[in-house]
Amino acid sequence: MLRQQISTTGITDPMLLPSMHSVLDFMEKTALESFTTGDADKDRMDRELFLDKLYAPTATDRRLGRGLPRRVPAGFEDAGQIEADFDSAMRALTGAR
Repeated sequence: MLRQQISTTGITDPMLLPSMHSVLDFMEKTALESFTTGDADKDRMDRELFLDKLYAPTATDRRLGRGLPRRVPAGFEDAGQIEADFDSAMRALTGAR
């Protein structure tokens, strides 16, 4: 199934992928697509639980206090403003208007 998923991108040999991270991305995508029971709410919940477990902090991270939710730093509360600031910076760096 994984080879088939990769081949849909035009890559016929998984060994041609640039890194193991690419393979893992395909594995994650395939796993997420498997959560289809016909019940949209259950499927969404199952996908969220899967991702929460997949990206949960390790025992070491928890012991050291890493990977835990943190307060949003001052000045970063508004996602729209952050995007506008980055767009402005890119225009300044590239000379675009």
